[in-house]
Amino acid sequence: MPNLDDLKSENTAVLMIDMQENFLRMLDEKTREELVEEQIFVLNSCALEDIPVLSITNVYGNDEQNEIFYAIRKVPRQIHLKKSLPDAFTEEEFRNNLRRFKPDYVYLMGLFSGMCVKSTAEGAIRNGFNIATSSLVIGDYNLNDNYKEWFQQNGIWTKTPAEIPLFISSANLEKIVKMYNLNEFVLA
Repeated sequence: MPNLDDLKSENTAVLMIDMQENFLRMLDEKTREELVEEQIFVLNSCALEDIPVLSITNVYGNDEQNEIFYAIRKVPRQIHLKKSLPDAFTEEEFRNNLRRFKPDYVYLMGLFSGMCVKSTAEGAIRNGFNIATSSLVIGDYNLNDNYKEWFQQNGIWTKTPAEIPLFISSANLEKIVKMYNLNEFVLA
């Protein structure tokens, strides 16, 4: 079974699923703010560590820009694609673009955790990838814990992305301190 230390910048890709503004509006304000904050934390790590990000949006939603899309633009290797079904792996263009990065792991973030995120995770497994996610980077407007057990049984599951060494290295902390001019922040 994979463990947290297996995720490295050279073998991991991040999948951002359905973070379109019209879908985000379905969440209450507190949930939305927490979800976006944790996702931006991961995206900043991707920008600093050159971890590829594939942003997948539903063809039926709008592409109104939000803070997530602005954070994705900072990532050197990022691709934005559309999907017509819940599982992004049903799209050949998506599969081909993901394979270009040669990941062993996909770290999933996004909305509709029990449907689109989980369907894409199932597609990842069918296509030979290991999966990882954290409860604070996937959300739903009608959240239940049914999906949590599935993720725990089929991949790496953490409460927060800060539990994953790939996203919280001391080098990343130092870079983030400089990036945001957090002079009062002290590294332990």
